[in-house]
Amino acid sequence: MPFAVHISYGVLDPAWMGSGFAAMALLLFPAVWRLKETEVPRIGILTAAFFIASSLRIPLGFASVHLILNGLVGVTLGRRAMLAVVVGLVLQSLLLHHGGLDAL
Repeated sequence: MPFAVHISYGVLDPAWMGSGFAAMALLLFPAVWRLKETEVPRIGILTAAFFIASSLRIPLGFASVHLILNGLVGVTLGRRAMLAVVVGLVLQSLLLHHGGLDAL
């Protein structure tokens, strides 16, 4: 498909991947800082919704799109949204083999 926006394996230099994981760790730090036990169920439900919605493909003639619900997750979780998105993408990579850990 000529309009694909996913990064293929082996295209990125390891230095770029390392800096991307470092930036992800910096963004995850405020998301997990002082995380309360009472917040975990809400984060889990929205992570599951994000995971399911991003797994669905909607064909649009020449391409297909994925619902990602990032707006709903961001508005509902605030600074905890990064945690839900990263966990959802890791689950998608490990369980469905869609994307890869190096493409995160």
